[in-house]
Amino acid sequence: MSRTREDDVEPLVRVRGLKKHFSLRSGWLAWKREQLRAVDGVSFDLARGETLGLVGESGCGKSTTARALLRLVEPTAGEIHFDGRDVLAMGPRDLRGLRQRAQIIFQDPLSSLNPRMRVATTLAEVLKVHRLAGDATGRRRRVRELLDTVELSPEHGERYPHQLSGGQRQRVGIARALAVEPDLLVCDEPVSALDVPVRAQILRLIRELQREFGLTCLFIAHDLSVVEQISDRVAVMYLGRIVETAPTPVLFRSPAHPYTRALLAAAPRPDPGGRAGTERLLLEGDVPSPVAPPAGCPFHPRCPHPDRDDECRRVVPCLETRGKAWRVACIKVESPRSSRS
Repeated sequence: MSRTREDDVEPLVRVRGLKKHFSLRSGWLAWKREQLRAVDGVSFDLARGETLGLVGESGCGKSTTARALLRLVEPTAGEIHFDGRDVLAMGPRDLRGLRQRAQIIFQDPLSSLNPRMRVATTLAEVLKVHRLAGDATGRRRRVRELLDTVELSPEHGERYPHQLSGGQRQRVGIARALAVEPDLLVCDEPVSALDVPVRAQILRLIRELQREFGLTCLFIAHDLSVVEQISDRVAVMYLGRIVETAPTPVLFRSPAHPYTRALLAAAPRPDPGGRAGTERLLLEGDVPSPVAPPAGCPFHPRCPHPDRDDECRRVVPCLETRGKAWRVACIKVESPRSSRS
């Protein structure tokens, strides 16, 4: 595993109070305006060389957070700093530079690749746009190097995306991201559509590339086993907010937030007694709508905590430090469970 957040005084990425709200129209003739709070006050740091796993149920705002981070969607509010620079103050030229240093790998590589272009042409086009690898001869040489890096042969470069398997297409997506030699790699559910054996191969490849090139990674997934394999630190999201962050071994050994504990309890594992604090917890009801989130703690309507009370319905908990490298957004959690054991 790579370094943790404390090893760097100045993180590569610093996010504070990030919000992304979408305006909706409803009612007869769409006269009524509503706000969908996809991301509602997210804060985190990402150290150089670190892999941060961002996990949560579908619809909790993980992908929107990633897109807002790169300004693929414009944030509603908040602060984003990349290598000390204010991302939200960047003009078009600076944004092009940011997107060369920060690349994203999408969940569905087929929809993100041009179906009319061969793989080698796609990779060469990226190099040409960013004026990398010199002339056409240099670009062809670099394309072969990129294919080899992601364990594809030159023959794969002559194929169209539909002629590749899902795992091969994702390798092409990784090669395209690496073509510009980025510092930050945002992986948005990159293995969720793959079979288990192929998923393991892609995860191994990402880990090896992260170590070889010193990449900083934001790895988004809903599969807890995937996050556990690849992340140095984990941030758990619920209804547009981060509710807990901790180093990966600590969080999986003894989760503090009731939502984290419920997620881990629901995840299948070969050794049911191998993790502390993952007793069977049943969540009440469904995930509230981000259009009309509950007052107070957004998790309180479903919370299985035995001490849940009226205060949970009134107070919006902040993400506060409750132990070394451990932050929890719950007024009923006094300290990490491991510190009490």
